[in-house]
Amino acid sequence: MLIIGDSVSVAYTLDVRKNLAGVANVHRIPANGGSTRTALATTASSAG
Repeated sequence: MLIIGDSVSVAYTLDVRKNLAGVANVHRIPANGGSTRTALATTASSAG
């Protein structure tokens, strides 16, 4: 699972990782994803 979120997602990423241990690999982007619009545009351009 890839978490693309703003600064709030930093707070819950470790809990998600712990709760999904053994079920999913949980990662978060290293930078602040900003708004949904920004994150989707960045993701779409990165995916090709």
